[in-house]
Amino acid sequence: MKMNHFMKIDTYRKLVDQIAADVLIMDEKRIVQFANQDSLDLLGFKTEEQLLGFNFDHLVSSDQLTYFQTFYQIILLAGRKGDLLYQRTIR
Repeated sequence: MKMNHFMKIDTYRKLVDQIAADVLIMDEKRIVQFANQDSLDLLGFKTEEQLLGFNFDHLVSSDQLTYFQTFYQIILLAGRKGDLLYQRTIR
């Protein structure tokens, strides 16, 4: 059976919703494109539709934002330099 695009997304979504951690997927402008149930619970949203389109910068305090901006830059850099993020997390 050949999987179409929507079936793959549905399978991915079910997998991410099973992860016991907050998962947010944002675009390069930090606009929320996906959130699992743990993220919704943490941020006080009832449905993903309520959260989609929000800029992440407006969802956290200024202290938290500095931390997340640094982490976000590491992730972006890792995408450009292969497994840099992996190397940093195992040390």
